[in-house]
Amino acid sequence: FPNDGVFTYSRVYTHIKDANGNLLLDNTPETVIAFKANTARNINDMLANAAAHGTGTAGWFPGQQVCGKTGTGTDNTDRYFVGYTGYYVCAVWCGYTNPERMYFASNPACQIFKAIMEPIHAGLEYKQFPAPTIGKPTQIFGDLTEELEEQERIKRGEIEEEPEEP
Repeated sequence: FPNDGVFTYSRVYTHIKDANGNLLLDNTPETVIAFKANTARNINDMLANAAAHGTGTAGWFPGQQVCGKTGTGTDNTDRYFVGYTGYYVCAVWCGYTNPERMYFASNPACQIFKAIMEPIHAGLEYKQFPAPTIGKPTQIFGDLTEELEEQERIKRGEIEEEPEEP
């Protein structure tokens, strides 16, 4: 999501040089477009809201746009938070080797995320993800043009709203 929908395959090293600075091995990243950039931007926007105003607020910290998603295991046996900024990604799991119910008012994984991420961002320039663009209607529910036009005429007072049948 942070890379506008471009997936980069994992690699252990980027390059290897000898003592004289000569390039011995180059491991150029391989990428593939996983989904459209605007899709990634919409997801970033939703996850930023989840971190700032939703279940992930205990992981939010000032100075960076924080995006993230919480998770809870069956019967509250596990707590998760996976979050990211324009610089780093961090995933935290809290639980027990043998599943045991946890009783917390807040998600401890969010608190650990914040304890790790806030200090490493100290002094870094603020990075915000690009906003999604609003496109034309998808029409997944059909062509609603007439209904939308009627709603606009009602708002302007040109016609009266018909009462719904019981």
